Amino acid sequence: MSKTFKQLVAEAKAKHAVLTFGRFQPPTIGHEKLVGVLADTAKRKGGTPFLFPSRTNDKKKNPLTPKAKVKFLKSVFPQVTIVDDAGSKTIFQALEYLVKKGFKTATIVVGGDRIGEFEKTVVPYTKEIGMDNIDFVGAGARDPDATGVEGMSASKLRAAALDGDFDTFRSGMPKRASSKDSKMLYDEIRKVMGANEEYGKDNLFGTTALRKKYERETPGQ
Repeated sequence: MSKTFKQLVAEAKAKHAVLTFGRFQPPTIGHEKLVGVLADTAKRKGGTPFLFPSRTNDKKKNPLTPKAKVKFLKSVFPQVTIVDDAGSKTIFQALEYLVKKGFKTATIVVGGDRIGEFEKTVVPYTKEIGMDNIDFVGAGARDPDATGVEGMSASKLRAAALDGDFDTFRSGMPKRASSKDSKMLYDEIRKVMGANEEYGKDNLFGTTALRKKYERETPGQ
C-alpha cells in the first residue's frame, strides 16, 4: 500500500542529521575526538552522522585536495558518512545538501570554542535553509597550546611536515591511520607547501624554531 502524503511528511521530519564541517588539513587525533562525539551524538539522537570536508585547497593552509582528504577520511572514520560533494563548500551548503536528502532537523558538532560563532551565524537562517530546527553539540574545549588531543591542531602537523619531522606528524594522526597512509599525506603536504629537505631535525631552523614560527603565522587549523 502506498504511503499517504502525511506519512511521507512525518517520515521526513523524523529524519535527523548529525554533522560536522571542517577543513581537516590534515585530519588529526583532535578530529578523531570530534568524530567520536559525532557518532555518539547520532546514536543518542537516533540520527545519521555526516562529515563534510571543506573544498578549499591552497598551498599554505589547505594543501590537501578534497579527493585526498575524502579517501583518507573514509579509511580512518568508517563509523560516519564522509560526504564528497563539490557543492558543499560551506556549512550552509552542507545543510542544504541534507535538506535535499530529506532531513528537516540537524545537530551540528563543533569544537566547544566555536558553538557561539555557529549559533549566531547559522540559526537565523534555519527556515531559509529549509530546516525546522538546528542545534549544536560541543566536542570539547579547544586549547591549541595543550598537550595530547586538545593541542594536536592541524597547523602543528602541517608545521611538522614542513619541518621534515615525520615522527611528530605520525603521532598526531588518527589511531586507525596506517603508517603508509600517514606518510602519503605527509609527503603530499611537503610537496604542495614547497618543503625543503634541508629543514630536517638537525637543521638550526628545524624542528623547534621553524615549527614555532610557522604556528605563529597560521594559528588554529
